Amino acid sequence: MQCTWQNLARRLVTRGIGQRTLPVPLANSLSRPFLLKSFSLWQDKTPSNLFSRRLFTTAELANTSAPRSIPHFPIPPINVALGSTSQAPHLRNLPWDPALTPAQLGRAAAYAVGLSIRQGNVADAYHIVNAVRYAGLARGATELASLRSMDHFKAVAANFIKDVSPRLPSHALLHGLIRLHMAQKAADLAEQMMRAGIRVRCRTLEAIYSSLAETSKQTAAIRAPMQFSLHSDTVLNLRSSMAKDTSSQFAIRLLMIARQSRQRRSHNMFKTLMKLCILNGEIIVGSLLFGTLVRDWQARQLSNDSTAAAQCETPRPVHNRLKEICSAVDHTFSSDHRGKASMANFQEALQALANLAVLLDQQLIPLRNITPLLCSLYNCPRAPNTVWIPDKDGTPRRVHAYAYFHEILERLIETLPTHDPIPPNEKMLPRLDRMSYNTLLHYSLLHRRSTTLAEKVLDHMTHLRHEPYELNTVSMNIVSRAGTLLRDYKVAHLALSRMQKIPPVDSDQQDPPLSLLDIAQQKGNRHTLSTRIAHLIAIGQPNIVVDAIPYLLPGLTRSMYPQGNVTMSAEEVRTLQDQYREQGLQHAVYLGPVVRHRLSNEERLSAARRFRECS
Repeated sequence: MQCTWQNLARRLVTRGIGQRTLPVPLANSLSRPFLLKSFSLWQDKTPSNLFSRRLFTTAELANTSAPRSIPHFPIPPINVALGSTSQAPHLRNLPWDPALTPAQLGRAAAYAVGLSIRQGNVADAYHIVNAVRYAGLARGATELASLRSMDHFKAVAANFIKDVSPRLPSHALLHGLIRLHMAQKAADLAEQMMRAGIRVRCRTLEAIYSSLAETSKQTAAIRAPMQFSLHSDTVLNLRSSMAKDTSSQFAIRLLMIARQSRQRRSHNMFKTLMKLCILNGEIIVGSLLFGTLVRDWQARQLSNDSTAAAQCETPRPVHNRLKEICSAVDHTFSSDHRGKASMANFQEALQALANLAVLLDQQLIPLRNITPLLCSLYNCPRAPNTVWIPDKDGTPRRVHAYAYFHEILERLIETLPTHDPIPPNEKMLPRLDRMSYNTLLHYSLLHRRSTTLAEKVLDHMTHLRHEPYELNTVSMNIVSRAGTLLRDYKVAHLALSRMQKIPPVDSDQQDPPLSLLDIAQQKGNRHTLSTRIAHLIAIGQPNIVVDAIPYLLPGLTRSMYPQGNVTMSAEEVRTLQDQYREQGLQHAVYLGPVVRHRLSNEERLSAARRFRECS
């Protein structure tokens, strides 16, 4: 009796299998009856319990002396009916053709796996991969003495010589499962392959993650309860069991195995997984994943391994991943917190934000733009809730969330980075960008109302920082608005003077109405115009605003309509006035609701003052 795999391999080799392209007649000649005729006979002659789940479970290997040194693959997902065992041959004694190399046998097995997958027989594909794998483990069979069915594995594995690599057949099975949209089985197989020391390509892992995400979208509307307690310090450690969605659990476990085996994790993997967590409302898991990414990046930067493989293992954290988590946190903060479920979601958002705040406090986030995180921290509602954070020595402790977030922001202002980090410096936070400085300035003046903190931010931004920034319009708008709110008009006027070069505050000159019009005509300065209007009202000069309204909103008053000339007919004058009114409407739309709201408030206040004066 000739061995099935030897027979198949010889035919595939003689027909050119293993070349870069396969001829079309080859695929047509390898029909299912030809490929699996002898294989079916081999199944019928095999002991009935050979491919039982009992032999392929981790529990069966857990009692052996080396349970982790010899990984195994999962069993076929389809039950295979096996025949009588009375005539089981000793297939390991069959002669092998020495002309067939291990590489040729591996390509033959991979092609057989692909053909089985295309014909919908996943069970046969699993059997082929398992046979190749256990043939390679035959030498270490004595280490599995407690496995009662190891003799049966030897008999099956003898169909392949021990030097046949399982990598190509395993990848063929893995790609087939992905094409069949069996995402969770593909993730389980990839995990087993990495545990066995088989390197899985990064593109393959990305395809598995995308397939898991598609599977999760079908059940995203069903929100399961949390799989962990927010009152336990275990909430600080990422585990696959924390995820409520099964696809997320597979994806997290796959990521952790890839980290342990030092296989490459791409940016798309983290992007897909974090989006999957946010889609399912698992923002704590998403924040822990971002922390994992940040710490892996720190370890990569501090390591002395400069090889290309080491540099490709971990992607660099990006701004969008941080923004996605902070957006989910902000959405939870802005919702109602009175119901029991809403309170649980609020506590989840606080804990997720605390996980990110710890990274910021340790200056581990390698991003210049941290504005989303800063805004989430200072917009946290005042509440008595507590969160878990790791202490300096790693010991978990509970702190008051609201106070802790503001302490972190204040410490950040005190220790703003002047230069970009250089190894072996453990801090990864680089010099902040202009937007982050303006956010801290906004926090200092409009939230804390502290000129001391604001001076530190401005001093670091314009002097201490390597390659300092000049104050822009946004910065001065913040200072001016803060001066108006704090009733410190000298500060507000000084800020406006630096923006518009207007006379100093002790000058006797007053700003003409066209100064507002000049601001309005500058593209992108609508917020500056709103700030200027608020400042004039606050310092008791609303008449300047009132006099400028016809210029800011042309067409609002008929006295400003063009009257034409003596040569124009009444119809032409009417057309000219309609055009003027249309231009005024377009200009009002350009100014936007912020400026119109300021102007309407001024009109209302002016009317109230005139009423009081008349009465």
